[in-house]
Amino acid sequence: MKKILLFLVLLLTAWPLLAAVEKTSNPKREVKGLLPSPENYKKLEKYSQFMADEKYAEAKAGFESMLQRKLNNYERAVVLQYLGYLAMQEDKPQAAIKYFKEVVKLNSLPNRTHFNVMSNIARMYMATGQYRKAVQAWQDYFNATDEIRDSDYALLANTYVQLEDFKKGQQYIKKAIAMSDKPPESWYQLLLITHQQLGEFRQAAKVLEYLVQNYPHKKNYWKQLSQTYFALKQDQKALAALDLANLNGLLTTQQDLLQLFKLYAYLDVPYKAGKVLEGGLKSGVIESTKKHWKDLGATWYQAQELQKALAAFKKAAELSDDGELDFQIANIYVGLEDWASARTALKAALQKGGLKDRDVGNSWLLLGMAENYLGNETAARKALENAKKFPKVRNNAVQWLKHIEQTRLTKAKLQESESANLNDATQQPSEATAEG
Repeated sequence: MKKILLFLVLLLTAWPLLAAVEKTSNPKREVKGLLPSPENYKKLEKYSQFMADEKYAEAKAGFESMLQRKLNNYERAVVLQYLGYLAMQEDKPQAAIKYFKEVVKLNSLPNRTHFNVMSNIARMYMATGQYRKAVQAWQDYFNATDEIRDSDYALLANTYVQLEDFKKGQQYIKKAIAMSDKPPESWYQLLLITHQQLGEFRQAAKVLEYLVQNYPHKKNYWKQLSQTYFALKQDQKALAALDLANLNGLLTTQQDLLQLFKLYAYLDVPYKAGKVLEGGLKSGVIESTKKHWKDLGATWYQAQELQKALAAFKKAAELSDDGELDFQIANIYVGLEDWASARTALKAALQKGGLKDRDVGNSWLLLGMAENYLGNETAARKALENAKKFPKVRNNAVQWLKHIEQTRLTKAKLQESESANLNDATQQPSEATAEG
C-alpha cells in the first residue's frame, strides 16, 4: 500500500494546500482515460521505489528500458515525467525541460499533473536563466490551466524582474499579494525592488513601513526605510527610523553607527550625534582612529560641550604625528582663558610641526599672548618676534609687542611715581622736626 501511495504522490504532485488559487475561463481539458497495463504498472512501481530509495542510476536505467517497449501515451508520459525528475536530480535542467515538453505534447496525464508539468517547464527555464522562454512557458501554462496559484503569479513577477521589466513584474507580484491571505516576506521584497527600480520612493516607503512593522528584527529594512525617507526629503522620519533601529539594538556595526552619527550631524543635532559616536568609540564598535576622535571633538565643540571636545581632541592628538589637533586644543583653551593649558598645547603643536604657515604664525602669536598673560614678558616677546616673521599675523604681533612695551613703560612710571611718593612721605616728618 505504501508503494502505491508513493507512486501516486510522485505521479500527481499535489499543489500547495495553502496556496490561494484563481479559477480561469480556459476551455476545459478533456483527457481520454488510460491506465498502465498490469505489467508496466509493476515496473513503474519498482523503478519509482528505486527513486524513493535514492537508487537513481537503477531507476534511470529502468525507465529508459521502458521507453524501448511499446507503451500507450499515458505510460510513456509517466515514464518521461520520472526521467524529467531524475534529470533535475542530476542537475541537468535542459534534459529535464526536454522530457517535460514531451510529457505535455503527449497530453495524456490527469489535469493536475499535466498542468504541474507545464509550470515545471517554466520553473526550469527560470533556474537556467532563460527568462524570456520562462515568460512564454508561464503564459502557455496560464492559457491552459484551470487554476492559477498565487505563487505562480509571484514566479512570473520574478521572471519579469530578472528581465528588468519592472512594470510587469510589479503588476504580477501585486496580484499574487492581493490573492494571498498571508503573503510571504519575499513577495514584499520583490515588490519593493520594483518600486525602487522605478523610482517610486513613496510606494517603496509604504512597503518598507509594512516590513519593519512585521519584521522589526531585520536591520536592513530599517536602514532602507531611513534612506528612502531621506530621498523623499523627509529628514526627520529618516532620522527617527534609524534611531529606532538603534534603540532596538540593531545597529551593531561601525558602518551602522557612523550612518546614524552623520545623520544627526547633518540635521544639526550635535549633542545626540556626539553621544552616538562617543558610545561607539567607548564600546569598541567604532575603531579608535584619529579621524573618529577628531570628528567627536568637532561635534562636541559644536554642541558647546567644551570639556568633552577637549577630551576627544586630546585622544585624536595622541594618534597624530602633526600639531594640527594640538593647535585646535590651544584655541579652545584660549577661548576659556586657560592660558597655562593653552601654552602647553601651543608648544606641543609647534614641536610636532606639520602646521600650515598661517597656523604656525597664529601659534606663535597665541603663545606670545599666553606668556604675556602668565607674566612671562621675556618669553612673550620671543614668541611674538617669531610671529612677526609671518605676514598674515605680523601686524597683530607688532601691536602686541607695542602693548607689552607700553605696559612695561606704564608699570615703570607707576613704580617710579610710587617710589617718589614714598620718598616724599619719609622726608616730611624730618622737615617738620627741623622747623620746630
